[in-house]
Amino acid sequence: AALKKLVGGRGKAYSDVLTLDQDKGPWIEAEVLMQDAALEKAYIEGMHVEKYLIVQLIRKYGPRSEQLANLKVGDIFDNNGKLQIRFPWAKANMSIETSPWRPVRSDIEEAIRDYLELRLQNIPSPHANLPFFTPQGLPGAWGGKRPTVSPNKAEGFEGHVKAQTLGLRFVLIMNSLNLMTNRTGEEKPMSFNPHRERHTIGTRLALQGLSVEQIANVLMHTDTRSCEAYVQLGILHFQLLREKLDTPMKTYAWNFLNPV
Repeated sequence: AALKKLVGGRGKAYSDVLTLDQDKGPWIEAEVLMQDAALEKAYIEGMHVEKYLIVQLIRKYGPRSEQLANLKVGDIFDNNGKLQIRFPWAKANMSIETSPWRPVRSDIEEAIRDYLELRLQNIPSPHANLPFFTPQGLPGAWGGKRPTVSPNKAEGFEGHVKAQTLGLRFVLIMNSLNLMTNRTGEEKPMSFNPHRERHTIGTRLALQGLSVEQIANVLMHTDTRSCEAYVQLGILHFQLLREKLDTPMKTYAWNFLNPV
């Protein structure tokens, strides 16, 4: 009842987050950890670096498919040995120069360096305006035959992979891990889509105590109202936690907190 009251008429995405929709809402922590372990195992066992990067950039930073598809080589910057990354804006007519630089996570920094070495092999400088991901992908990334995929023709992003193609590749890669979840009590395959990773990141940030404005900054939302659901879910989480844990544990806590 509390969830229905909060959701009201705010839209499907708001509802997916607050109700923890099993197919579109944020992943729960156990599912995230399972995915992390499966991806690391697959990468160690030979997953192509391009596949690994596509899924990890989406999972760790939560860009829209369009933002990742429009990424250029110049949007990766080596700052005295530490890589930084910036994502183009989506749904906002704003220059890439206004996009914030973010530190590249240590767990994918080496993969980016390895990918760029392959991507730029035998290509003369300058490289800054080259698409980071291409429609055909790197040799060997998508099987023996490189798929014929039409490139983006939008001004400024000619030759880039299309957002729809990149989104489908994300789902294909994650599905190949054959991961199952029993969140509802019945074991079933995990349901993947890139936007679900944004929901997960927003929710995890809210549980860490970040404000609507801070979460909007991380997810590059120009309208903070789009992030209210994450904070509402965080509040509900702590209210339920207090109800389930604080009261039953209070008598035990007194043994340690009260004077003799």
